[in-house]
Amino acid sequence: MFLEKIKTASPKDPHFKSTAHEEGNNTISTSKATTYGTSNNSPDYDIAEPKKKTSSKFKTIFTPQSNLTLIVYGMLAMHSMGFDSLFPVYLHHPQQDMTNDPDVKLPFKFTSGFGLGSQTIGILYTLNGIIGMFVQFIFFPFCAQRYGVLRCFQAVALCFPFIYFVTPFLVLVPESLSMIIVYLLLMTKMILGMFAFPCTTILLTNTASSLKVLGTLNGVGVSISAIGRAVGPALVGEAFTVGVKLG
Repeated sequence: MFLEKIKTASPKDPHFKSTAHEEGNNTISTSKATTYGTSNNSPDYDIAEPKKKTSSKFKTIFTPQSNLTLIVYGMLAMHSMGFDSLFPVYLHHPQQDMTNDPDVKLPFKFTSGFGLGSQTIGILYTLNGIIGMFVQFIFFPFCAQRYGVLRCFQAVALCFPFIYFVTPFLVLVPESLSMIIVYLLLMTKMILGMFAFPCTTILLTNTASSLKVLGTLNGVGVSISAIGRAVGPALVGEAFTVGVKLG
């Protein structure tokens, strides 16, 4: 009986060859599926999936709040750096005879500056920087903690237009008070800037939906701020040149 079974399942039997061949094919198919991580029943992958992930990532970074804060950041850098670059030029610009000059038509038509020397302007900015250190490290943290970052930013944002409006009319102040008025305005502008920029950075950080996008969002904010810092002085300088020519 044992020999009959062996003969029945001998390799010469055609049925034995077909069975072994099928088993070999199944083994190869299984090994291929294991090697490549696929099988006959594996699902098809969507080719457009990375685009969806990229689109969702941008939506996560650029939310309505973050977009608004980025715009504010760029505009703040533009007008603040424009003023900071032009104010020393305004202080150094020659004085104009307000009484006998026929081109002067007060209170809006005049081209006078203060005629200050570079040494005097340097002293003003040095004193301003010393006071600014105390404002940055003592006064700002106290106000931000007491009143909140958003309220501090709203307050200083309302003060910027007033500073820019009164600056050209400082030359109409009596000469005995002109230096005091100039320094008070310079110090006020410095305080506004030291409040506005940290508040904007904190607000931009708070708009991040997660820590994963925080670095990207801050990088975009710095880039937009750099564009504003480059555009602001160019625009304000051109406006000052045109204003002096027109009187």
